[in-house]
Amino acid sequence: MDSRKIDRLVQIKDEIAALKSEQDRLENEFLLQAKQDLQDTKYKTTAYVSGSGNKVVATTARSVKITYPSRLRLIFGRAYPDAVTEQTTYKLSAPASRMLAGLWSGEYVEQTLAEAIQSLPVEDKAKKLLAKKLHGINYDGDVRNLQVIGGMDEQQAQEWAYLLQEAAVWDDFRQLLMGAPSGCNDPGHILDLIHGAMVVEETTKIQVVPIQK
Repeated sequence: MDSRKIDRLVQIKDEIAALKSEQDRLENEFLLQAKQDLQDTKYKTTAYVSGSGNKVVATTARSVKITYPSRLRLIFGRAYPDAVTEQTTYKLSAPASRMLAGLWSGEYVEQTLAEAIQSLPVEDKAKKLLAKKLHGINYDGDVRNLQVIGGMDEQQAQEWAYLLQEAAVWDDFRQLLMGAPSGCNDPGHILDLIHGAMVVEETTKIQVVPIQK
């Protein structure tokens, strides 16, 4: 066995460790910058583009941490079996998690998704088509449809996509209240339960998008 191969493997290992350390440092710089740029905005995503076209995308995600599981039955009422899976820990369905995160964070508007779509500043023909495409769940998809079908620029599409997300949260909340027994459907009371039963944590992740060659 050529002993130079041993030395080369050690060299490669050291280079990988050095590159990983540099990667962590650079990603941390972008994470800090993204938190600063997204602070006090409703945006969850921001991008940084180099002169050569490479891109770094920072995305903030939210997770619901249950602190008082016993209150989940009071929050969801009859919808509890559909929204919650009982395990050693409590696992929320994706729609329930989106709704609770939005309500806990105050990121909702007291407006239905249909009303929000009707208020879009687009032609009636585009509005009818968008009504079938927009659901307030897939943010990137909504932005794309608002640009392609609605003719909006990127910033305008992003702003409306966030409004649609907030309206979708309120839609889900309304459906929850409609299915609750009489006396258990007071919005203020349910919101108080939500704020007392959980916390919502936000984390930001970095995605590196090389230029397409």
